[in-house]
Parts: sequence; C-alpha cells; structure tokens
Amino acid sequence: MLVAAAAGEADDVDEQEGCEYSDWSDWSACSKTCGNDGVQERQRRLLPVNGHLPTTCAATLRLRRRMCSNLPPCVTAGRTVSFNFAKLSGAPEAV
Repeated sequence: MLVAAAAGEADDVDEQEGCEYSDWSDWSACSKTCGNDGVQERQRRLLPVNGHLPTTCAATLRLRRRMCSNLPPCVTAGRTVSFNFAKLSGAPEAV
C-alpha cells in the first residue's frame, strides 16, 4: 500500500507500533525544467522485521510530493508561457 502526503504533513502512519521505515530519500529531480507545474518526490519504505514485512502497518511505502520552485518561465515560439498548475489543481504551493 502507498500513502502519499504533502510536504510538511505529519507522518502518523510512522507512529504505529512495530512499523519502522527507512530514512526519507533525497528529493528527486524536478519533473519539468520550466514553468510552475513541476513536481519532486521522495519516499521511505517499510523495513522488514525478522525478515518479513509487518502486515499490521498501514503503508509499505510513504511518498511525499512538492511543487518545484525557482524554475524559469517556459518559452514557446518566442513567447513566454506562464501557467500556475498549483492554483488550478489544489496542489500544494511551491516550497
């Protein structure tokens, strides 16, 4: 099972007794090279206990996403295109 959380959201799943997770991975490269709708991800995985993954844990993979910040505007055919994906989709603002 995958549980996605916005950056900064509490990890209440990690508090379950007997459920240990790896450290968070580094943030991935941005999915876009320009504009306002690029996304970065990082993850942590449920760690095995005695060689087996616990079945009582709510998630085997924790995933966080955040909007990329400080990307240059996209230029198409000599025009600058500006689009704010976060405002239309309700996605978290850039960090």
